[in-house]
Amino acid sequence: MFKKFVHFISLRYIKTRKVTRFAIAGIAVGVMVLLVVISVMDGFIKEFKSRLQGALSDVIVTVRTPQMNYYQIEDVVKKHPNVRSCSPHLDGLVLIGTGRFYAGGIVLGIDYEKEYKVGKLRDYLVTSYKSQKLRSEKIFEDNVKRSYEMHVNWVVQAGSVVAEDGIYPAGTRIICEKVVKFVNKDPKGSKETRPSTSLVAYTFNKQNKIIFIEDDLPLDELEDAARLSDEGRQKWQQLFNNMAKHFRKRELLQYLAHFDENLRTHNGEMLGAVDPQNPFSTEEEGVRPVIMGHELMKNLQLKRGDEIGLMTGKRDEEQNELKPITRKFVVVGSFRSGWQEIDARMCYTRRSDLHGFIDWPNDVKEVCVALKDPSLAEQTKYEIYDMLNKSSLRAAFSVERWEDRRRTFLSAIQMERRVMYFILFFIVILAITMLMIILVLLVKEKTKDIGILRSMGASTYDIMWIFLFNGVLISFLGALIGCGLGTFISSNVNHIADIIFEYTGFRVFPRDVYYLDEIPSELNLASVLWIVFPTLFASLIFCAIPAFFASRMTPVEALADRKREKSSRKNTPRVLQSLTTIKDGVLSTKELNKEYMMGSQNLHILNDLDIEFAPGKISAIIGPSGAGKSTLLHLIGLLDDPTSGQIYLDGINLDSLSQKQRCKILNGKIGFIFQFYHLFPEFTALENVLLATMVSNDMFSWPMVKKKKTEEAVKLLTQFGLENRLNHLPNQLSGGERQRVAIARALVNNPQIVLCDEPTGNLDEENSKSIQDLLWELNEQFQQTFIIVTHDLNIARRAHDVYQLEHGKLVKKDSNNLTQ
Repeated sequence: MFKKFVHFISLRYIKTRKVTRFAIAGIAVGVMVLLVVISVMDGFIKEFKSRLQGALSDVIVTVRTPQMNYYQIEDVVKKHPNVRSCSPHLDGLVLIGTGRFYAGGIVLGIDYEKEYKVGKLRDYLVTSYKSQKLRSEKIFEDNVKRSYEMHVNWVVQAGSVVAEDGIYPAGTRIICEKVVKFVNKDPKGSKETRPSTSLVAYTFNKQNKIIFIEDDLPLDELEDAARLSDEGRQKWQQLFNNMAKHFRKRELLQYLAHFDENLRTHNGEMLGAVDPQNPFSTEEEGVRPVIMGHELMKNLQLKRGDEIGLMTGKRDEEQNELKPITRKFVVVGSFRSGWQEIDARMCYTRRSDLHGFIDWPNDVKEVCVALKDPSLAEQTKYEIYDMLNKSSLRAAFSVERWEDRRRTFLSAIQMERRVMYFILFFIVILAITMLMIILVLLVKEKTKDIGILRSMGASTYDIMWIFLFNGVLISFLGALIGCGLGTFISSNVNHIADIIFEYTGFRVFPRDVYYLDEIPSELNLASVLWIVFPTLFASLIFCAIPAFFASRMTPVEALADRKREKSSRKNTPRVLQSLTTIKDGVLSTKELNKEYMMGSQNLHILNDLDIEFAPGKISAIIGPSGAGKSTLLHLIGLLDDPTSGQIYLDGINLDSLSQKQRCKILNGKIGFIFQFYHLFPEFTALENVLLATMVSNDMFSWPMVKKKKTEEAVKLLTQFGLENRLNHLPNQLSGGERQRVAIARALVNNPQIVLCDEPTGNLDEENSKSIQDLLWELNEQFQQTFIIVTHDLNIARRAHDVYQLEHGKLVKKDSNNLTQ
C-alpha cells in the first residue's frame, strides 16, 4: 500500500521545481504531434481506402463456369441474412477510340439500379459544376461557410470567350483582382483590417453561372488576356458587385452552374433529357450510353454527347481465331472516384449493351454483394462460398472481399503508418529521456533527503516509489495535456488551417494537389490508447532507473553524500519477531565491530564494543574527530550494519529483524537529531514535522489520524516557541529555529530513544545553550533516553553518563573531571 508521504513529497517536488514543467511540456508536445499526425494519416488512409475500394462492393463473387445465369446466383446469395443487395458485373478489356485519340481501358457492364444500391458509383458521378470537387470549385463553397471572417470584393480586369473543354461548356472567362479583408470580430478589439489581393479567374456559362474557378493566377495571365470594352467591363463589374453583397449574406450558391439535362451529340443532334443523377436512364433508340472516368475523359479530350468506339476481340469458334469487334457508344457523363487507376481506365455502360460484345459466354462475370454489416465480411464470404458449393448450381466460384483484391496497397499503407508511428514515437522517447535526466539530477539533489527519510523509517520501496511516482505523474500529465491538445487540433484541423490562411495567406493544405475538400482526420480511441499507454510504459521503464538507484542508497551514504567501501560481514538470518516486548527502551551492544575498506586494508572503527545505555537518562559520547562516534550512532540507530556483533533493544537483536520491522522501530522507537538540521526545503515547519507521522500511515489511514497528528505537531512546535512560524519555509527560519523544528520532527512520534549527532555543533553560543536546556527539559518531562555525540564538554558535563570512544571502545568517564 502506498504511504501518504510518498505522494505528498512527489507532488511537492513537481510543484516547486520549474524544470519539471519542461518535461511535462516535452512529453505533451511529443504526444500531441504523434496524435495529430496519426489522426491525419488515419484520415488519409480512410479516404484512400474509400478511393481504393472504388466501385467494388463488400464481397465479390467471381463466376468461373460458363453458361451461368445471374439470377440463379442471386437467389442463393440473397438467402444469407447479412446480404443487403446484389449487382451483376460483366467486364472486359477494350480499346477506346475517338477518331483522334486511342487509349486502353476497361468497360464494365452494370444494371445501374442495382449498382446504385451496392457500390458508390452514384456518389462518384459528376452531376454539376458545384459538386465536382475539382481544384477550386469547393473553395468557393468553403468561403461561403467561413465568410463571417471575410469581406470580399472583385475588380474586373480582363475577359475572353472560351470554347468547350472536356466536361465544361463554352463560356466567358473573366480575370479579376480579388480583395479579401479580414475583420476583427471582437467588438472591443482593433477595427483595422489587413487586406490581401490575388489574381483569380471565373468562367461563366451563357446563363452567367460559374462553371469553373481558378485561384492565384500569375501576373502573366493578365498581360496576355484580352481587354474588355467599357460596356462589357461595367456589365461584369455589376455582377461581381452583386456577388460581393450576397457573399456577406452567404447566398452564393445561386451563382453556381449545373449541368444541362438536354444533351447534344457532337453534330448538334438532341438526345433528349439525360438526368445527370441517372445518366443511364436515356431511352433514345440505338443509343448506348457510357460514363467515363474523369481522367480518361480528359486525356481523350471528350465531353458529354461525344461518340466513341469501343473495340475488343471475340473468338470465332469456326475459324478458331480472335476477330476484332467494335461498337459505338455515346458519352453521357463522367465520374470521379479519386483513385487514378480507376478514373484513368474505367468506363461504365449498361450490361445489356455488352451482350455479344464481350468474349464471355455468361451474362455475368462477377456478382457484387453489399452487406448489412461490412465488419462481418470475412465471415460472410466463407459462408456464401459454402452456400454456393452446396447449391444445385454445380459451378465453380471464388468469393473474396474487396480488401483481398487490394491487399498489396493496403499492406503498403499500413506498413507506412507503422513506420511513421515508430519514427514519431522517438519524439516522445526524447522527452522521456529528458525526464529521466531530470530525475537523475533530482535524486542527486535530494540525496540527504533520502537519508533523512530512511532515518524516519521509510523503506527502500518507499524511496523508490517517491521518484517513480514523480516521473510517472509527470509523464501522465504530459500525456494528458498532449492528448487534449492533439484531440483539439485533430478535431479542428481544417478550421486551424483556414485561420492560418486568412492571417498569413499560406495554404497549409492545397486542395488542388490532393483532390480533397479538406484535411482528412480520423480520431479514434484505439489510436489514443496506442499512443498513451506506450508513453506511460516507456516512462515507467526510464523513470525506474533513477528510482532504483535512489532506493539502493544506504542511509549513511545518503547522509554523507559519498560512497564508502564496506568490509565483508557475516549475514544474520532475518526473522519475524514480536516488537511488543520493547517497552523500557534499554539499548545495548555485544561484541560490536565495524570495519571499512581503506584501499586494500581494513580500517577498524569499533572493536568488540559492549555497552548498555541507561534508559531514561542522557548519555554523552565524546572523542576526537574520526574516532567513530557518528558511526556508532548510525549502527545503534539502524542506519548502518555492523561488520559483526549484535545490537539489542530490550533484549531483541535488531540485526535479525526484517526490513519492515526495522523501519517500524525507526519510526516509532528511535528519533534522530542531526547537526545540520536536514529539513526539507519545499515544506513548511509544520509539514516537516508531520512528515515523520506520515511515514507510518498509508493513503487510507492518514485521513483518520491527520487531525490528531496535526494537533500534536502544532502543540510540540508551540512548546518550542515556534507557534508563529508554523507555515514558514526553512529558508525563512533562523539556525536555532531550524534545529528546534528538527528536534520536534524527531520527537513527534514520542520515541523511547533519541540519538543526537552534534545537535548544537552548527549553532552560536546563545542558540546552543537554548537547545541544551530544551533537551534536558524534554528528558525530565518525557523520561526519554538521549544519546548525544558531541565535542562540546559543557554538554558532556551536564549528561548523566559520559563515554569516551578510544581505539574502538567506549570508556566511561567522570563528568566532573573532563578536559579538552
